[in-house]
Amino acid sequence: MFVQELSPSLLLVAAMCGGGSPEPASEVTSPAGWTCDEIQLMTRVELRTLQHCSSDDQCDAVLDDTGVCPTDDLVIRARYDFGDGFIYDMLDEADAIDCDMSFITPGECPEFAVKACIEGTCGWL
Repeated sequence: MFVQELSPSLLLVAAMCGGGSPEPASEVTSPAGWTCDEIQLMTRVELRTLQHCSSDDQCDAVLDDTGVCPTDDLVIRARYDFGDGFIYDMLDEADAIDCDMSFITPGECPEFAVKACIEGTCGWL
């Protein structure tokens, strides 16, 4: 009986907080069925994993065309245990629906830069 009395209040709170209704069905989805927001979120999570490092030799891959020049592109570690294809799949899905996948990079293009683990994150040194 307590649940029945509480249910209308919970529905009201959920509706006021935005949790009551699903996203519009008209939102564009990628060929795999992902929305742009979902692709952006999954890509951010995947990048955090791929950029985490504990030594320079782990930072062995570059995500092309994510910066303003090759030495500004995001540096990641190749995930031999799981494969690194997921991030590329997400970028392809984003391209298919013109989803903005702008990445925040320093915007610097040093002529001579090396991939390194900098305070636990892969980058350019």
